[in-house]
Amino acid sequence: PPRTSKKVLLFLPENEMHELGLLFYHYLTRKTGYRSYYFGQCLPHADLLEGVRIHTPDLMVTCITSTTLVPLSEYLTVLNNDFAEIPILASGYQIRINRVLITGNIRPFATPSEFKDLL
Repeated sequence: PPRTSKKVLLFLPENEMHELGLLFYHYLTRKTGYRSYYFGQCLPHADLLEGVRIHTPDLMVTCITSTTLVPLSEYLTVLNNDFAEIPILASGYQIRINRVLITGNIRPFATPSEFKDLL
C-alpha cells in the first residue's frame, strides 16, 4: 500500500498463544489497502507501547480468547488509557462473552464481515 495509506497495528496480548484469526485480519487489512504492522502473539504491553510510538497507527486490532493473568476489565482499561486516541477493534471469545466491559475506544466485532465494516 502507498505510504499515505492508513496504518493498522495487529497484536495479541500476553498469554494469547493463537494467531490464525489475527493473520486473517492482517490479510483483510492489506487487501483493503491499509499499511499493516503485524506484531503477532503474546506481545508484552511495553513492546506494544513502543510499537505504537514508532508506527503511530490509525487503528489497532486484537483478539482475546484466553483467560489471562490480568482480569479482562483491567486489561481493557489499560488499553483505553494508553491508546485513548486510537480505535481498537477487538474480537475473540472473551470479548464476545464480556461485551458489557467494552468501553471507550474499543469496538468489538465477531465476524470477518463486521471487521470489514469497521475498517
